[in-house]
Amino acid sequence: LAGEQIPLLARVFAIVDVFDALTSVRPYKESMSLEHALEIIRQDAGTHFDPKLAVAFDRIAPVLYHMLNGMTDEAVESLLRDTAAHYYGLHKMEAGSEEGQVSQSNMLQYKTY
Repeated sequence: LAGEQIPLLARVFAIVDVFDALTSVRPYKESMSLEHALEIIRQDAGTHFDPKLAVAFDRIAPVLYHMLNGMTDEAVESLLRDTAAHYYGLHKMEAGSEEGQVSQSNMLQYKTY
């Protein structure tokens, strides 16, 4: 597969996976700066990455990076859960409701309306 034959989510994942690898500390390397990581993605747009998605990522990545970088994992999970609920028409369910229970880890449960 090549170009737009590759599923959209796979093309998105290719960008965010490389970005995460570049900007994260690993046992074998330090994290790369935001700008350096974005430059690598720009350079590989059209070869390794979908060029349209790379441009879109380049526009939104700095804002998201600075917003999410200082948050705890729990806060990011909560933000993602609430954002998905908003966009997919999900609503928080009360603990003990007949449609579901809040899990032991206090993860929110949602149902569609």
